[in-house]
Amino acid sequence: MADEIKSLTKRKGLRFQIVPRTLRYRARDQEGEALISDISAGGCYAVEATVILSPNDLVLIFLDFIDPENILEIEALVLRADEREFALKFLNVSDELNIKMVKFFAADIRKNKLQSE
Repeated sequence: MADEIKSLTKRKGLRFQIVPRTLRYRARDQEGEALISDISAGGCYAVEATVILSPNDLVLIFLDFIDPENILEIEALVLRADEREFALKFLNVSDELNIKMVKFFAADIRKNKLQSE
C-alpha cells in the first residue's frame, strides 16, 4: 500500500491515473471539452481538446463528474499546450475541495480495480 501511495505522489499532492473523463472548460470566451486521465490536487493533463489553448491562458474548468448536482468550478493556468493537449495548474483550490477530489479519485480507482479483477 505504501508503495502504491508513493507511486501516486508527485509534485503537489496525490496524482491519479484515472479512467478518461470529459472535462468541460471555458477560455477566451469559448467553451470546450477535453479528456483527462491524469489529475491531482494541483492540476491535470488533458487530450483531445475541442478549443486550442496556449501557455499562460487562464481557464475555468467544470468538474461535473464528482458531484453532478454541485458542479465544481476551478480556475486554472495553462502550463503547457500542444495541438489538442494541455497541462493545467489549478489556482486557489481550497483544502475542502482538495479533500473532496482525493476521496473521489481514490474511491474511483479502487472501484475500477475491483471491477477489472
